[in-house]
Amino acid sequence: MPRLGLGMPLAAGLSQDVVTAIDDFFFESSTSGEINPMLTTSRTNLALYSEAWDNASWNKNAATVEANQIASPLDLNAFTADLLKEDNTNADHWVRSNNITASLGQTFTMSFYAKAKERTFIKANFLNSGVVSYNVWINLSNGAITSKNSNLTVTTELIGSGFYRITLTAQAAATTLNLLVQLATGDGVHSYAGDGSSGAYVFGAQIEQDNFVSNYIPTVGSTVSVSTTLNDTSEVWDFDSTDIMLEADPEDEGFWEESYPDGATLPELVLNGDYEELGSEIVANGTFDLGSELVTNGAFDTDSDWTLQSSWSISGGKANYDAVGSGHYLKQTISPSISVGKAIKIQFDISDVAAGKTAFLKLEIDGSPEAVFGYTHFSAGTYTYYYKITSALNRLNFVPVTSSTGGAFSIDNVSVKEVVTWTAFGTGINIASGVFTSDGTSDNFDNILAGATTETWDTSEYYEVTFDVPSYTSGNFKLNNSTHNITSAISASGSYKVYFKPSTANTVIGVQNAGTPFKGSIDNISVKQVDPNDRWTLGAGWSIEDGKAISTTAQSNLTSTAALLVGNTYEFTLTSAAVSSGSYSFLLRFNSTNTNIGTVNSDGTHTFRAVADSTSFRLQTLSGGGTSFSIDNVTVKEYAIQPLDI
Repeated sequence: MPRLGLGMPLAAGLSQDVVTAIDDFFFESSTSGEINPMLTTSRTNLALYSEAWDNASWNKNAATVEANQIASPLDLNAFTADLLKEDNTNADHWVRSNNITASLGQTFTMSFYAKAKERTFIKANFLNSGVVSYNVWINLSNGAITSKNSNLTVTTELIGSGFYRITLTAQAAATTLNLLVQLATGDGVHSYAGDGSSGAYVFGAQIEQDNFVSNYIPTVGSTVSVSTTLNDTSEVWDFDSTDIMLEADPEDEGFWEESYPDGATLPELVLNGDYEELGSEIVANGTFDLGSELVTNGAFDTDSDWTLQSSWSISGGKANYDAVGSGHYLKQTISPSISVGKAIKIQFDISDVAAGKTAFLKLEIDGSPEAVFGYTHFSAGTYTYYYKITSALNRLNFVPVTSSTGGAFSIDNVSVKEVVTWTAFGTGINIASGVFTSDGTSDNFDNILAGATTETWDTSEYYEVTFDVPSYTSGNFKLNNSTHNITSAISASGSYKVYFKPSTANTVIGVQNAGTPFKGSIDNISVKQVDPNDRWTLGAGWSIEDGKAISTTAQSNLTSTAALLVGNTYEFTLTSAAVSSGSYSFLLRFNSTNTNIGTVNSDGTHTFRAVADSTSFRLQTLSGGGTSFSIDNVTVKEYAIQPLDI
């Protein structure tokens, strides 16, 4: 235990009333945060056969004790905890320790460990033989003290693996004392008709002449005393003046050291134990931002930057075609050019169309020529095209034709921007103001939009996919990863989050019509890998979603990559939810040895302590337990047994 300072005896009733030499103290911390000072010179367990309640020195009434049924709460490798089992009579079902000789008024503390089995209530009795019994009832499912005698001080502490350490402190009202442990079916129940098989687990009886509990001291056929000499060099605690007495509340003046001597904090061995860690964004431009403007003087504010053949002129903030010369171009060289495979958004206005005529022209890029569209009739209006470059874009040509239908017109507000990482397909789509929209007329049902990710999807990992549908009118769409659907059909506005394990390793994310062409808008597409640094290895049926590890399959493992040192003691904590009641839903185990650290069959936060016999640990779901539950806030820290600066 930790060594913390020098001092005098703190409580009346100790076996030493006067100390002529300075004694050492150590402290035991409980889960409630209380700190109990202890003399380390000598402690004695007066209870015999503390781990063998089946021994004849323990009297039984309407009950039997089956030895060595499950692991000890103090050593998971030792199956030394007993089962206290009721018979089938209508009686008090109990087991009672050997007689302890006492003087009236002396203070004793009795303690033992208990864990629920079929019986979740237990009655403990500080038995003043032949005089009076001080009783307490405890709910072993949560450690609650439901009722007790007023002369009795009782504490319960969850040790691990479902075991509680129960302590009873009182003054002797008789010269013979016993610890009596009795099964109960509820609060205040003394006697009931047993079924011959139900019971609870018990372990580690201890009876001490003192007013607080000390570390457990195992016994067999005789009492056992222990002494410890600890030389303290720590200055963690402050003391009262020259009387060398500990403060009544040392927490006001000192604290248990939770750091190394150089000030670094104790390390948390489990990384991403809250499952909140996400990888970097792998969707490039999920907010649909366009690249910079590639056209210079697209508003024709000056007569510059464009190459004009005859029949073209720039005036009045427009490029004007007089329909005299046929096939003459309006041209601009694009610099820098856009490479093959990129998508561009081209937009321009048509105005001043000659009466009874149309603007009859084609748009070419590069000198191939690569046509964005062939000769097409336009009336006045704004036109938008998305085009995937098949040969490097370095020139933009507007080429009108004079014909019986083609006449004079003007062009204005010419714009060319790269659709960064996205390629749009089909008709009726638009990327503007950071939003992708579709008007429901797309003629391509494989993909209406495809984007690139900045890294290849890992088929062994899960991804968190989020996106917004700001507006919805009709139809539906799916997100896909190449040919594998990420989502089911989306047919409503809102914000969406899904978790996805890809079946193909590629760098594609797409929007695909599903059934009826989608009419609406999409924005803020995001894909991030959960557990990006492989802190956990997920077995079948395990996933990480919404900051939790979720299991849907029995007999499967969730394995941590935390590195443990064999022989060191560790404290494990975790929070479980939606665990089926009444059967163990999962085990906490050391990985290579399969040694149990703890078992969980209820919701809540669970704490276990164990000596590592393997360098890693895992959670293992069980058959017969719940097949759908979640785990969160997993922590593992080395369990300190002394201040680190000693």
